[in-house]
Amino acid sequence: MEVSKIANSGIRVKSKNTTFIVDPIDGKIDGDVVILYEKPQDYSKFSGKLVIDSPGEYEIGGVSIKGEKVRDSLAFDFLEDGQKLVIISSPDITKDIETEDSKVVLVHLTKKLDDETLSSVQSEVVSFYGAEEFLPQGKETLKRVDKINLKKTEDLKGYLVYLSR
Repeated sequence: MEVSKIANSGIRVKSKNTTFIVDPIDGKIDGDVVILYEKPQDYSKFSGKLVIDSPGEYEIGGVSIKGEKVRDSLAFDFLEDGQKLVIISSPDITKDIETEDSKVVLVHLTKKLDDETLSSVQSEVVSFYGAEEFLPQGKETLKRVDKINLKKTEDLKGYLVYLSR
């Protein structure tokens, strides 16, 4: 799987057979499946796309997806070929989500991160997307990248990774 930021502030997760668009705000949705953190008022802009906006277990294009709701926020586990990606919709729930066996954990920055939140994430690579002003300040270990390939994470280990476009 490969994870990248898209122009409309969402995330693209490309697997072998399927492209997932996570949390698109607006604009063209160039993918097969749309994953939303909240139910939209109007589903018409997603015409022809499979939309996942609730907790549950799904199997799409060889990717197993598990959605979990914790205190009004969602987290999604993607599993393909033994590689697990966890996407968390809010820093508030990072302590409540099981991340230990994850290759990459991606947290949507909706507020300032603290060290306790950062230390609660157990993963080979801890990554963020969202408002840049919420990034931890003064971290020498911050690395900016435009995409993360789950098969090639060796050079990202030990860094806090910010997905930028």
